[in-house]
Amino acid sequence: ELARKQTPLLKSDVQNAASVLLLEHIHTLFEQPEAVELSGEAGPKALRMAEDIMASRFGEALSISMIARNVGVSQRALQLAFKRYREITPRERLNRIRLSEARNRLISSNDGESVSNIALECGFAHLGRFAETYRNAYGEAPSQTLRNARSAER
Repeated sequence: ELARKQTPLLKSDVQNAASVLLLEHIHTLFEQPEAVELSGEAGPKALRMAEDIMASRFGEALSISMIARNVGVSQRALQLAFKRYREITPRERLNRIRLSEARNRLISSNDGESVSNIALECGFAHLGRFAETYRNAYGEAPSQTLRNARSAER
């Protein structure tokens, strides 16, 4: 019934909308052609793109599936690429980036900053887990790093 009631103007609008959608789809297909190799696996370029996202958005609640979607590969392909080229999982890489940033901020913090605030700003939602992971990585509690940095300033 709608097809019979279409005016030339409505028909033109529908055709324009369809053309725009088709062009947008084609654009996204060719936006990042080197992220996926011919075999369908995520290659080194996809890995670098994922690490760039992690480094620029470490403070956000990032999921590996969201990162994979932004890169244009499947989550499994991204996991396999990290195992192949970095010998770690994407989650481990993201946590290392976050830990490194947290340590840098603890070392260069102002008097008003707390370990909790720095951890939250670096994407750690669970403070106890952050403290444990930090201690395992750096051999001291984050509060000790903060105290040492503040005493060195004085």
